[in-house]
Amino acid sequence: MPLFARKGFSGTTTKEIAEAAQVSEGLLFKYFANKTALYDAIIDYCRDDNPKRFAALAELPPSTATLAETVHHLMFYFLTVTARSPAEQSRQRLFMQSLVEDGEFVRLAMSAYMEAVMPQIERSFDAARASGDVNGDISTVRAFWLMGLLQIMMGGFALHKLQPDDVASTDEWVAEATRFILRGMGVTDAAITRAYKPERIVTDPVDATAVTAPDAPKENREPEIKTEYRAKRARVA
Repeated sequence: MPLFARKGFSGTTTKEIAEAAQVSEGLLFKYFANKTALYDAIIDYCRDDNPKRFAALAELPPSTATLAETVHHLMFYFLTVTARSPAEQSRQRLFMQSLVEDGEFVRLAMSAYMEAVMPQIERSFDAARASGDVNGDISTVRAFWLMGLLQIMMGGFALHKLQPDDVASTDEWVAEATRFILRGMGVTDAAITRAYKPERIVTDPVDATAVTAPDAPKENREPEIKTEYRAKRARVA
């Protein structure tokens, strides 16, 4: 997957794939008829990698506050991509690479993302509208795409640690991006102020096998991450 993520489908050769896997091209073709078959297998793996990643969000009751918290959690996930596993970082790179090629991975990834989070977004967006917290008549689908595209694009920038010089912390950046998305969805400023309390939201610890870059050695940050997580939970409680 890292090869396709860095060089794209057309720029990656079967020889390079075999060398990266430390096998012969002959053995590679024994399992995959051609490069397309291997690429399709990678797409299937990425699509089904962790279908329950955002399942906990579905347990929250539909409301404006839940809409805000859901956007916050998703924004946090994308903005902390460099603190996650090499596979997750490669998946993000593959998504961006696919945008300038055939778009096949993008289509499948967006379909899987929509399937995972759209039901909760829809319920909470409808609840926010029923509460009078949404201006305008933007559809739920458009609201989802606005959120998803901005999150994914910011995740792409996060891979290269690109952000404004005056951003003090990831939490601050997540909160500002979340408010921006909520306003784009039509949620009123008054509702955002009332319902969105980022300081009370406890995000799950990131992958304990996190590394700082795709090619960096693995670094066990589990103790540090869990300590920060427990400290934040204690402050919220």
